[in-house]
Amino acid sequence: VAKTLVLYGTSQYNPFMALARDVLRRYQIPFQEICIDDNPDAVECVRALVGQVNVPTLVAAVPDSTEPIEPPHPLPGNQSVRRVDRGALITAPNNKQLENWLFQHGFLPRPYKR
Repeated sequence: VAKTLVLYGTSQYNPFMALARDVLRRYQIPFQEICIDDNPDAVECVRALVGQVNVPTLVAAVPDSTEPIEPPHPLPGNQSVRRVDRGALITAPNNKQLENWLFQHGFLPRPYKR
């Protein structure tokens, strides 16, 4: 299934943002970056997807769109949104989680291996 990768982020320094950008650039994965700074529509989109504003949020989206390919899985209990694979989206993952999520969605040819 064809997908577009969307990265919601901020221009302010954030270690999870730096990691996500580094991984995507290292593997030369094309992505659409949407900066939430001074963008109320993008803030509301992240809030609607995640349940709160937290970046980076990566979305496996319908081609040429920002709409997730499927609704995000609900969070179990009142678990933090960070580092939880919710199907079509993941928020603030570590390197291993991000690479595995990218593999799962066909953006990488193999899962994390170090």
